[in-house]
This record gives sequence, C-alpha cells and structure tokens, in this order.
Amino acid sequence: MSEINLFYGTWELDGILKDIKEGEAIELLKYAKEQGINSFDTALVYGNGKVERMLASVIDDKDIVLTKIPAKIKPSLDEEDIDDFYPEGYIEEKLSESLRNLKRKSINIVLLHNFSRKWTNLRPINDLVKLKKQGLIDKIGISIPNNFNERLPQNVVDLIDYIEVPYNVENTWILSDIDYYKENNIQIILRSLFLQGKVITDNNFIIDTLLKVKKLNVNVTIGMTKKSQIDQNIEILRG
Repeated sequence: MSEINLFYGTWELDGILKDIKEGEAIELLKYAKEQGINSFDTALVYGNGKVERMLASVIDDKDIVLTKIPAKIKPSLDEEDIDDFYPEGYIEEKLSESLRNLKRKSINIVLLHNFSRKWTNLRPINDLVKLKKQGLIDKIGISIPNNFNERLPQNVVDLIDYIEVPYNVENTWILSDIDYYKENNIQIILRSLFLQGKVITDNNFIIDTLLKVKKLNVNVTIGMTKKSQIDQNIEILRG
C-alpha cells in the first residue's frame, strides 16, 4: 500500500461524548467528502444506528464503509463462551440492521466489534465468511480490544481480511506484529490514537503522533469534530 488510507471515525458524531447536533455532523461528513475522504468507520451501536443512518444521507456507492457488529453484551478479554455474546443467528440479524440503516445492498468492511483472546469457537467469524460469500460483505475482520496484547491465532488470521487495533501511549503492542499481519495479507487499521482526547497535550503532540503513524504505512481511523481537524489530518497523512 503506497498511501495511507484515512478513515473518518464517526463515534463522536452520535452527540453523546460531544455536543454535536445531527445537522453539524452531516455537514462535517459532507466537508470531509469534498476534501477527498471517502472511507468511513462506523458501528451499529453508535447512537443505536443513528450514525449509520446519517452516513446513508451523505455517502454514495463509491464510498467505503466499515461498520461493526456489537456483541449482545461487551465481553472481557478473558471470556470463554462466545455463544453468550454472539449467539446463533445474531450476526446475520445485526448485519441486516446495518444494511437497512446504510441503505445498501452490501457493505465494504464488517468487523466483529468485540473479541476475547480465549475464544476458540470461530462460528461468528465463519458466519461473516458465509455472508461474504453471499455478496453481502466485501471484506471481514475483527476490532481488537484495548490491551489485547497478543497475536491472533493463525486459524483466525486465515479467515479475515482486516483488523482494527488501538495505537496510543497505552497500547503500542501492535508494533511487534505489523509485519506478521502484512505478510498474511491482513489490512491493519489503527484507532484511538488520542484516547478520545485524553492524552492530547498540544497540537505538536497531535502532529508528532500522525507523523509516526504515517511511517507505519497502515490505515488509520480518526474522529474529527471540526473542519480544521479534517484539514490537518489530510495535510499530514496524505501530504
């Protein structure tokens, strides 16, 4: 991959973390598109589908959408029984909701929103594989939790196309495995660069972080709640 792909992270656009009205959020998404961003990272749980529906009012068929299927309840890193969190038939049910929200016949990238390092039952991933074969999904993968801190087993890696992982001052463990995932043709998306703003000291810290990410030559998703943030991220990561 010769150029980093910048995903617009939409979690903050649900108006819960920050006081962003729906009209303001839609204007930000439109502005991002005008500036050349055509990849959007969302999830069914963002505003209980509200953010997916907002995206549907802005995007077109050429845009790339990544969404995530949440577990029924959020698992810990060490939960063992995956059926408690992704039961039979649940993946297809939730995908149908996202398809309706996004007003699409298929979705570019769908990830499991939650994962435990002790899960050995791969049925939910195999469910995604089946939906991919049916043409409802183009690429599949897993959103890796904070502090996961270990390599996915090979039998999981063999089934997926993407992983989304945290990369910040508290989570740097992906650095040791970037080459491994690239060798296995897994696309990496970095997230949570600034821990929802909690670690930002000044703009120089933001710039330094983005420059470090750029050198890794992987994808990145960043939440943007101001036009100036969109402009700066594009300038640094694509400049």
